[in-house]
Amino acid sequence: MEISQKKNYLFPILTIHTLFIILFYSIFYYLKNFIPFEYEIDSFIYFNISESLRTFSFPIKETFGMSPIYPVFLSFTSFFINGFKNLIFFNILCSFFCIFFLFNILKTKYSQKTAVITTFIIISNPFFNNIIFSGFSEMLFYTLTLFSIFLLNKKHCKTGIFFNILALNIRPEFIFINLFIIFRDKQDFLKKFLISILSFIIILLSVSSLTTDHSQPFFNKFVLFSTVFQKYSQIEDIKKDSFLEEIYFHIDEGYDKKSVNTTVSRLKENFSIISYIINYPINYLKNFFRVIKIYFNHFHYLLFLFLLFARLKIKKIPLFILLSPFFIISLFPIETWEYRYFIYTIFFLSFFISLNIKKFTAIFIISAFYIISFFYNFNFYSSYTEFFDYVKFFKTESINNSKVICSNKWLEYFTKNNYYPNPPFTDNLNKYNNYIKDNKIDFVIIDNNVINYGNRFFNSQLIDYLNLNCKRLNQNIPYIYKVKNSEELH
Repeated sequence: MEISQKKNYLFPILTIHTLFIILFYSIFYYLKNFIPFEYEIDSFIYFNISESLRTFSFPIKETFGMSPIYPVFLSFTSFFINGFKNLIFFNILCSFFCIFFLFNILKTKYSQKTAVITTFIIISNPFFNNIIFSGFSEMLFYTLTLFSIFLLNKKHCKTGIFFNILALNIRPEFIFINLFIIFRDKQDFLKKFLISILSFIIILLSVSSLTTDHSQPFFNKFVLFSTVFQKYSQIEDIKKDSFLEEIYFHIDEGYDKKSVNTTVSRLKENFSIISYIINYPINYLKNFFRVIKIYFNHFHYLLFLFLLFARLKIKKIPLFILLSPFFIISLFPIETWEYRYFIYTIFFLSFFISLNIKKFTAIFIISAFYIISFFYNFNFYSSYTEFFDYVKFFKTESINNSKVICSNKWLEYFTKNNYYPNPPFTDNLNKYNNYIKDNKIDFVIIDNNVINYGNRFFNSQLIDYLNLNCKRLNQNIPYIYKVKNSEELH
């Protein structure tokens, strides 16, 4: 099948993209009976920040390194779409601009055939559709990055660099890729360098002025996660996830109680990334290969397709640039389901495949693989089924303004109750008891997330304590406990 260079295939691609979005939403909602979305702490904080910006509530709550740039964009569309659905609407909107810019870049630099095949592979990819519905900042990052390339190709140097640096402030782990985009053309190197530095400082200082902690404008999520890497990479593998959840607990506590400076100081104490890599190279490399393993767990079929249809022709893109995010992300104590850090490889692999496909019909074979792997994404959402089980309980019983210990902060949004994170105190039940008393907790919810956190969050002692001091309201996971009066707690 030949693709005419004269006829514009952009509109058909965007139409197919619409159909894939509808298909993804429809299948998910049919299988799970709730809207596909990453009901996680990240998306909740993004939502809260955007609401603060929309209502001009300054300064906004501390973001714990999460750049407010994404919420600034969200705040504009929140005037038209209320609630958490705004995050989905905005990301869907971004995805159309993302495909629009990518299509035009490839059509101009290569051919319309390359543009059609590449964008089709991307929009049909289940992980790409998943990230659209995630509520996370990745889709805006890719859109701004592609927009900057689009502008640079049209010789709008200053504007292109500004948007590239803006994107980099959202996802700093892609620094080498984004800098390569700016400096791949060696002309006016000094001018580009000065514009980049100026843009970076202006954006960073502007962003930090929105937060409560003005003293650390260079503190972002990358630094936050790197600060816990030193201890994380030295502990036993079996305790890694438990340690990470404990850190998240303290972050949640700091976010709720505004003890930001204490939390940050504790995490950053005696820490240096460079000295750590030098002193503990084996531990760092172990984590690097763990990150590679996470990638293969989620994207194994992409590698298979790449080997099947493509010969490795990386034109003008150094291999180091493609691998650089893996080395940087290795400084993050990421969990096994964090596939979103690797979505960028879909763009590159789709492009490489499009350059090497001999027959256009091969695209239908690729799409068949994607449809099969479409359901691979839904495994992660099983925990949200439990979340909506206890959301349904609170709504059915008309319970609100209660204080609830559970594993999901979105409980506040859906039920109007107050969220408290599960404390890692099961090895010290007196401390656990004080946590409940001090915060005057009304309900405790134990779901599979808590059970899987590790021994510091869940064990038989905790169950004995809850059975003694609470009334269990159901028999199945998630277990819902109603706490007795504070005076009666043992």
